[in-house]
Order: sequence, then C-alpha cells, then structure tokens
Amino acid sequence: MNLSQKVIFTFKAIRKVHSYKSIMNAILIYKKEGLVGLKKAILKKAVGNEVLRIENNEHLIKEDNKFGNRVLRQQQEEIDIELYKRNIASWDKRPLISVVMPIYNPPIKWLKIAIESLQNQIYTNWELCAVDDGSTNFDGIKLLEDYAKSDERIRLYKSEKNRGISKASNKAIDMASGEYIALLDQDDELLIDSFYWFIEAINKNSSVDFLYSDECKIREDTSREGFEFLFKADWDPYLLINNMFIGHLVMYKTELLKKYGGFNSDFDFGQDYELAMRIGSYAKSIIHIPRILYFWRALPTSTAAGGKIFSNKINMAVPCKWLKKQGIYANIRKNMHYNYPIIIGNSKLVSIIEAPITMNSFENSIEDIINNTSYKNYEIIIVAERNILLEIEEKYPYLINIYFIEVSKDTSILERFNIASEHSNGEVLVFMNSSCFPVNKEWLDRLVDVLQFPGIGAVSPVILDEKK
Repeated sequence: MNLSQKVIFTFKAIRKVHSYKSIMNAILIYKKEGLVGLKKAILKKAVGNEVLRIENNEHLIKEDNKFGNRVLRQQQEEIDIELYKRNIASWDKRPLISVVMPIYNPPIKWLKIAIESLQNQIYTNWELCAVDDGSTNFDGIKLLEDYAKSDERIRLYKSEKNRGISKASNKAIDMASGEYIALLDQDDELLIDSFYWFIEAINKNSSVDFLYSDECKIREDTSREGFEFLFKADWDPYLLINNMFIGHLVMYKTELLKKYGGFNSDFDFGQDYELAMRIGSYAKSIIHIPRILYFWRALPTSTAAGGKIFSNKINMAVPCKWLKKQGIYANIRKNMHYNYPIIIGNSKLVSIIEAPITMNSFENSIEDIINNTSYKNYEIIIVAERNILLEIEEKYPYLINIYFIEVSKDTSILERFNIASEHSNGEVLVFMNSSCFPVNKEWLDRLVDVLQFPGIGAVSPVILDEKK
C-alpha cells in the first residue's frame, strides 16, 4: 500500500515556477551521472539549493530551446489565413482591441517591428493607443506620427515630461475605446495570429475578462529563433505569488481595468505583475491560451535580458501587498526563480500523526522530526499496538509533546488515522508515514504557511523515494 492510499485527504502538491526546468535538469543529470548522481542532486536541492544544477547545462538549454522552437514552428505552420478570416466573419463578437503602448526613447528598429506586427494581424479590428512619456529623443514620436498619417487605427499622445511607465500606460487606457485592452511593449512583437486566438476564446466564453498566452524571448537580431519558452499554467493566484508567470500577451476587459484603477505607479517596473494580481482577484473568468503568441525581445536594458535588476524588490512587494489584502501578513523571500512567503506569527498547534508498524521504522522518523523541524508548536500522536507504544515510551521518556493511542493489530491504517484525528488537539493535522523523514528544517513551516491561503484545505510536499 503506497502513501497516497494511506492518507485521509487528497493532497494538492505545491507547485514551483521552476519545476519544468528542474525536471529537465534531473533527466540530464540521470543521463550523465546515473542514479547516484541524481539522488545527490535531489538531496542538495531539498536542503536549500534553489534549483537542480549540473556544472554545464548548455546541452539542457539547447534541448529546451530546440523543443520550444519545434512547437513554435508547428503552430505557425498550422496557420490558414483564409480559413481564419472566414471564421472571423462568422463570429458573433468582433470587439475592438485597444493596444496600450507606452514609449520612451524607443529603439526605432524595434518600434517599427512592433507596430508592423500589429498591422500584420489577421484580426484587424484594433487600435493602437501609444503614449510618449517625455522622450528626449524624438525619433520614436516622428515614426508613430508617420504611421498615424497612413493608418487611422494608430493614435499618439505626447506627454510634456516623463511621469513613469504606469502613468503613461494609464493615459493610454484613458484613450482606449475598445472593449478589450492588450498590452504591447515598444520593442516586442506579436505573431500574426495573436489576436485571432484571443478573440476566438472570447467568442467561446462570453464572460471572460482576462486572457493570457504562452510566449518566448527573442534576441537582439532579426532571427526568428526563440529561447526561454514559457509554456504557462492555467490561472492560479497562489502560483502567481511565486512568480509573474502570466507575462505576455495579456488582454483585459476595458471595463474591468477602468473600474479597478489601472496601473499603480507605486509599483513601476513591476506594474504588470501588480495589475495581474489585483485584477485577477476581481475577474469573473480567466483564460490561458496555450499558444506562443508573443515575442519578448531580450535587449541589454530590458527585463527579458535581466537588465532591470532593481525590479526584483518591486516584484517581491507585489505578493506581499496582495497577501496583506487577504489578511495574511508575510515577508517575502526571493530565490533565483521565484518568491515564497514566510507567514508572520504562524503558531498554530500542529498534530503530527504516525501509525508505526514496527519500532525500527518509527525510530528513524521520530529522530528526524525532533532534530530537523524548526516549527516549535507541534505534538506527536502515535497510534500503534501496545508493545510498540511501550518501547517508544521507554526510549523517549523526555518528550513531553508525544501522546499514545493503543489499537489492536488488525486496525487498518485509515482507521488508525481517523482515531488519532478525533483525539488530536491541533488545528492542523499532518499524516506522516513512518518511512518518511524531512530533509529541510522548514518543512512544517512551509506546509502550514500554504494552509493560510484562502480556499486551501490540504497540502503536501514532494515525496521522494530514496530507493528509486
């Protein structure tokens, strides 16, 4: 009988944004160093390393990018422009999309490509609401003015001074007359079918008011090879605490965006993250479109290339603010790829329940719990036969937080757990298999932290089998 059959609840595993990369690393480590090397790498990760690593992961990166580009090519080869146009003509809804684009001293080469990626859209019912945020170089303004002369869908507002990206974006939102608002950066690029898939999703779900797609980065050249592909999860506000996985392309219902205040300038350089987390709390329906529909250009000064290191602290403040609004006070820790919250004042009594079959299996488990648990407010409830309980009592007379419940030999594991649950004092119950042991002192802190989130009733860590 495995652990999943023994526990009472169905557990929801904690997900990390870097899990895909860790799995790919694990596969490569196994191929290169065998099972022993993989086990060592997993244990290193479990005790605090940020991600599974090997000394040279260039091969992994190449394989990852190779797979992503294969998916990208397949998706682009599927495009049938004439079919898509016929589909568009048959749709009940063909809403106007207002594209918000704040600009500041934009590189002309990339701004031109960004605008033309709009003009090349198969779905043509859009408008560009561009706001220049007090540029000191007027080349971008002139380029947009030239485009506006020949394309009435393009509009430009010129600010006299630089007021910041959020205020510029909010001005563009004020200009918007479309039912939906899409966000496009001045140096990024849409694929020709980007809007098609978004509007198709809107026609299939009339209540949707927040949509986002997959994406990849492209380099500072004209090649069409992508890298660092982001194949995203469906909407999950708790995953969003860890990382701004929504990214690009994002589309919001204009009414929703205007009702809840648009961008917050207190979070400039993390403004998209704050907006997604805040609007996500109010949206009726959020849809993930599993197609690569946005090229995020990795320029030296862009976040895509890691050029905005100062944005890290802003991106840590975003989930802190959101959690506080939920009545949860937490400090945010930053690892290489994700944030995670440390709940302040988390002191609920936890009942750790074990049902050992033999003394040998129990000894290793109890020693690890005692020596490798930083969480202080817990009790241990042992459900076992009389002879095992007597051995435990004799060996651990110094433990004041351990309690015993005697059962007969034929009592099933589930029955033992149920009996212990009825006699426990804790607000949180942990059902522990005696063959399991923690490998990180904060294991219980992190599990209890996740249980503080609204709507979460059960949680489990990843369980590793050291024999495999």
